Amino acid sequence: MSSLAAYFSQHHGEDLSLVQDGDSFEKYGRHIRAERNFDVGDVIMKETVTFVWNLPAGGLAKYSSFINASDCLTAHDKSLICQLGTGGPDSFNYWRKELSTAPADEMQKLLSAHCAATDVTVHEERARLHANRFATEDFLINLWCAMQTNCYRRQDGAFCLFLGPSLLQHSCFPSARWDIQGNEIVIKCIRPIEVGDAVSQDYYGVASIKSAVARKLSMPFACNCDRCRQELNGIHTSTSTSVYPSLMESDDEDDLEYTVT
Repeated sequence: MSSLAAYFSQHHGEDLSLVQDGDSFEKYGRHIRAERNFDVGDVIMKETVTFVWNLPAGGLAKYSSFINASDCLTAHDKSLICQLGTGGPDSFNYWRKELSTAPADEMQKLLSAHCAATDVTVHEERARLHANRFATEDFLINLWCAMQTNCYRRQDGAFCLFLGPSLLQHSCFPSARWDIQGNEIVIKCIRPIEVGDAVSQDYYGVASIKSAVARKLSMPFACNCDRCRQELNGIHTSTSTSVYPSLMESDDEDDLEYTVT
């Protein structure tokens, strides 16, 4: 199985490194570290999309998306995607429940339609699904969890997966922002980054929220970035802008719009 570390080194290894152990890993978890200085406006990384999809509604449609994802992605891409964060057991159990809500007869209709489109019998398709480890139910749920957890929302509403940028850590005082141009994402520096710094982005568009408590309520996980840790420990008040002025006092809404869904 190909590793994310090898992928990242091949595509972004000149100026960045993927950290998965050591002291900085203990502090930040898996993250991307700068191997040179970046100034505001510098391009940190560019990458072409791995997969694009639209979010369906309902258990049956989501099951169809599982099948489509399995069929459209190569085994190499699927192995890399499943090495990304998946949101943990809660996410896995949520999607398993969504899958189980599709009635058995509807699932049979979907399987029959899928077989008709691929010119195989239902029996042959069931045999293929059981034989192919990339098409088992648990694998599909893991794959979908990773895709949903790490996707970016494009301006046309489509969801896009980019492997390298998905490894960027979240911070409520991010050092980078993203822009999707067609099928390419561009990650740009928005405050000076020095060699050895962890490069970060704002997953949920919360950087402009002054209160650490309010930001916490806007995210599905407990943020442990430097800004939240300092505010929650009372190093400065939750309404103070003195420590993080460049993001919190901006009059340009575009400076605050780097939301990952």
